[in-house]
Amino acid sequence: MTYGPNTNGSGGSYFSFVESQVAYIVQIVEWLASSKAGAVEPRRDRFEEYNSELDQRLDRMVWAHPNVHSYYRNDRGRITTNRPWNVVDYWSMLKSADTNDFELELREQVPAGLANARQF
Repeated sequence: MTYGPNTNGSGGSYFSFVESQVAYIVQIVEWLASSKAGAVEPRRDRFEEYNSELDQRLDRMVWAHPNVHSYYRNDRGRITTNRPWNVVDYWSMLKSADTNDFELELREQVPAGLANARQF
């Protein structure tokens, strides 16, 4: 997913971070295709680590100040629109996908309706 939650930045071009996202996704899709697996998804622990770091960094941003009221926060008070990293740090995070952050599912484990759509 590109341009999803926490992708707006405080600076830089939209194209700079979408290009980083797409390059990262391509790496994962190439790995998936070469593995002959049926699906790939982030490991739960890595997902939780990422979101924990994201929230901790966002808590130090001006958007998190109690007197700031904007659409950046959802109904539960979590900032869901912006990212805390600058363009260079974001690019650095996405320049090389770490396959250890993901789990592959064998084709037999993928539901029948999805298995046919995901053949490479």
